[in-house]
Amino acid sequence: MKMYLKYYFLINLLFILCSFTNTVSSEPVQCSSEYDYMCFYESALNISKELQFIDDDNLFEDKVKQATIDYEKFLSLVDLNGFEVSNEVLIFTYNELSLLNKTKVQSSDFEAFEEVIDYIQKSIDLGAVWNTWQYCDYAYEFYEWNKSENLNEEKKQVLDNYLNEALDNCLFFIKEGQYTEISDAEFLQDYWGKASREAFVFKSFYNLLWIYYDQLNSAESLKYALIAEEKANSKKEEWLGVDVNLFPILYNFLGWSYSNGYGTPKDHIKSIKYLEKASELNDYNASSNLGDRYRLGDFVEQDFLKAKFYYEQTLEINDEDPWTLFHLGQMYAHGWGVEKDETKSAEFFERILNLYLIAIKNPEEYYDWELERIEDTYDTAERYLQYWDGHKYTATTSYVCNQASEKYYKNYNLSHLVSVCSELAEAGDIAAAYWMIEFYALGNEVTQ
Repeated sequence: MKMYLKYYFLINLLFILCSFTNTVSSEPVQCSSEYDYMCFYESALNISKELQFIDDDNLFEDKVKQATIDYEKFLSLVDLNGFEVSNEVLIFTYNELSLLNKTKVQSSDFEAFEEVIDYIQKSIDLGAVWNTWQYCDYAYEFYEWNKSENLNEEKKQVLDNYLNEALDNCLFFIKEGQYTEISDAEFLQDYWGKASREAFVFKSFYNLLWIYYDQLNSAESLKYALIAEEKANSKKEEWLGVDVNLFPILYNFLGWSYSNGYGTPKDHIKSIKYLEKASELNDYNASSNLGDRYRLGDFVEQDFLKAKFYYEQTLEINDEDPWTLFHLGQMYAHGWGVEKDETKSAEFFERILNLYLIAIKNPEEYYDWELERIEDTYDTAERYLQYWDGHKYTATTSYVCNQASEKYYKNYNLSHLVSVCSELAEAGDIAAAYWMIEFYALGNEVTQ
């Protein structure tokens, strides 16, 4: 499901707090004069400091609004009265405003997001060329939130522009921005200091891998993924604002790339290595992929116990992963590597049904690919549930035969599928008998 923006704000807020935790009072600031511009600045700083401790969403939203008002009041007074303020303070303020406004942007609010980008650009125009990484990060994230075939042409064009701007800014940051001198201002250290620079370089390479992926450039995508891995492995500082979950996602991408020959010749040894590395860091996609590999004997020795281990690990991380629920349900339905348990099997399939019912009622809470994945899994699980009477399966679906046929040319171990299909054919299932004729003709897990 789409992540509420408050979480993203709190991750980034760590950059701000470390530098002024000991220098800004937590007491509310009362500004006695409309012209006391620094009072409004300090008030906004205090509110930003409070935000990390607020759990109530309504109070959080109110505090964000007040901090935004105070920062904007500060900038207005500086502009109207010509007060002298250092570039560093202005850069910090624009960064704060971009972050605060981002928490208020709904995923589809194009107009509000433009204001977020404007604040980042203002900081860049003042000399903070290192902030091109943030422009890239925000622009690509907004593109990713909103890309959909259902958008009108105007919005599609806006998103394409953001994707191109994200690419330009990330490349500029890597080429020039990252070499900008570290600021002497203490309050800017976490926005642009030694640790943040190292983290932002990694994040820029990481973003480039996905930008080129969306542009269907597999060679560049893999190139930047490998550079991002180098940056992750050579990490020396404490990265306060970069989500550690990016590491396992990166390793899972590399595992998928080597498995599928994406931007590189296939290398199943490297693929397994990266998937295991991602799985150890609790990436549920990697755990699910490893479950698939061992279930099908995909360039590993077929092992249903290992498949079960990785599928169960997947559900510990994400208990709503639909295909993992399906594969476990199918394993219990047929007794593949586990004791046959039709009741337990149906429970897994019914969890998919519940996921589907929730998703179709609240489609706005899901990305398009998530909805498609849930719908596809539901259609498949329904092939089993149509025969479930609440206690047992009254018949067995011949879907397993279809699976064996589809996967024939992929070097998988399909004996478990063909075995069930053969039993169905012997029991009089006409569709299964048809599939067995094909399997004998091909020599698919039976003598040709």
